Amino acid sequence: MDFKGIFLSAHGRLNRMSYFLLSIMFSIVLSMVNKIIEFIAVVDVLQIILYSILGIINIVISVFLSIKRFHDFGKSGYYMLGYYLVMFVVMIIAGVLVMAGTGSKETGIFVIAIIALVFILYTYLKPGVNGDNQYGSQPLILFDLGLTNTAKQTEQIISNNENNQ
Repeated sequence: MDFKGIFLSAHGRLNRMSYFLLSIMFSIVLSMVNKIIEFIAVVDVLQIILYSILGIINIVISVFLSIKRFHDFGKSGYYMLGYYLVMFVVMIIAGVLVMAGTGSKETGIFVIAIIALVFILYTYLKPGVNGDNQYGSQPLILFDLGLTNTAKQTEQIISNNENNQ
């Protein structure tokens, strides 16, 4: 299994089961690292720095996994930007309403949680496109990124270009 290709690449597709298992595996690893930081970092500033680094790693890997999941639907990874944009706008609106005294923090948090829950359920439950699509072949086994046909197609295009020259 190519961990770099799975966690740090936006190429290919992930089926539902692979996405689910990779998410669980990544959560377990993050929890273990979290406990290690808690144990070794006795200075608050060091904890803040290490937790910030861990948070950035969490966001990056989660985005790459979600992009591959969207590719399985036949959608561009840019749909992730739409999700983050919606969340950002909702947070701004909630913050403005709380500061104006017309809304409560609890309501804002509730709305953000509902949007996140809908997104999570969508990515976990929506079936992928049957067969090949523009992002690769259909992943048939666990942790298959669906890149086998894409690699063959790339080799064929390169060889066709060399023959035409």
